Amino acid sequence: MAVCAWCVLAGTWAFFPLFNSLMTFGADMVMLKKELAVSSYRLSAYFLARTTVMLPLDMLWTSLYCPIAYYMGQINDDPLAFLQIFAAVNLTLVTFQSISLVISAGVRTPRLFIVCILLISTLFSSGGLFIPIDELPSFIRWMRHINPLRYSNDLVMHLYLSGDQTYACKTDGASSFSKCNALNHTNLQPGDDRAAITQAEVLEHFGVEKEAWECVAFMGGLALVCRVLAYRLLRAKTNGFEGCDCTVKMPCGAKDEDEDEDETLMP
Repeated sequence: MAVCAWCVLAGTWAFFPLFNSLMTFGADMVMLKKELAVSSYRLSAYFLARTTVMLPLDMLWTSLYCPIAYYMGQINDDPLAFLQIFAAVNLTLVTFQSISLVISAGVRTPRLFIVCILLISTLFSSGGLFIPIDELPSFIRWMRHINPLRYSNDLVMHLYLSGDQTYACKTDGASSFSKCNALNHTNLQPGDDRAAITQAEVLEHFGVEKEAWECVAFMGGLALVCRVLAYRLLRAKTNGFEGCDCTVKMPCGAKDEDEDEDETLMP
């Protein structure tokens, strides 16, 4: 559990992109409005370029970080499991970057960090990762079902504990698994299946509720919805102006001949 949290949560691949993308649109807004006003390009072209150019650098850092954090755990050395977790971490990065784009496009610049900190506090407190679900107030327990942090953690747990590997019970009676503490270890032979903990039991012990495909579908869908919403908010902030219409066979910013004639006839 600690390794999964370190790879995704404490490793801040959820929160680095969340903070790094807050000023994506605010820093460009004045220049963006001027360039759209003279039809330098379409708003959609700016949005795609601006939101895509940040991904390679962010993924470069995950490429350096994930191998170290993953193999320090020494639980699952399968290269395929590592590649799957690396993809899951990058999916987490894209999802939280998309959430940040919505905040950047929809919130005024002086309030960006306030909204971001409130969001992080809500995700931490309602995910059931640091406070057990049973100890949460009943009116916020449902929030774990829409918490991307929870889905990210469950996905990495599923991938990290993939396969049929088992783990041995502690013999000192101080195990976190009641099954192990109830055994009489003096009568057990080495390799006895009764003293083995399966990966399914580990997932159940840590309260992993969602299946891996559910996590991928939720996070991928959330990233897509947030990016569409960010574009709509950005369009509203620029007064609905989309810039150059590239279907017109005329250079952006050029004037029609009829408009030139009208201007010459005006006193």
